[in-house]
Amino acid sequence: MDGPARQHRDLGPGSLAGIEADIALTARTIARYEPVVMSGNSASAAKARSLCGTSVTVISSIPVDDCWMRDAGPVFRTNRAGGLDAVGLNFVGWGNKQTHRQDTRVAERIAS
Repeated sequence: MDGPARQHRDLGPGSLAGIEADIALTARTIARYEPVVMSGNSASAAKARSLCGTSVTVISSIPVDDCWMRDAGPVFRTNRAGGLDAVGLNFVGWGNKQTHRQDTRVAERIAS
């Protein structure tokens, strides 16, 4: 198996629903204090919308392979003049152990 199917298998039987519920709870909690934007493929975005409700913005215009934005997303930085830019860290699926075709473009897509 490849991609999400393989990744879900790696989580263990029955664990995906619990993980999705935990992520949704975390997003809703953070959204009480600051804006939250989540990204997913069309099916996962629809599921995230149903779990998160209206307090969290869920987009499907930036497709992803996995839920770790920390690994695939950009790092934002400012220069001494206050200018802002974004840097991608060249995510490679933990040494090509995981599907990451979409994740390799996440930082670039967010930055643009």
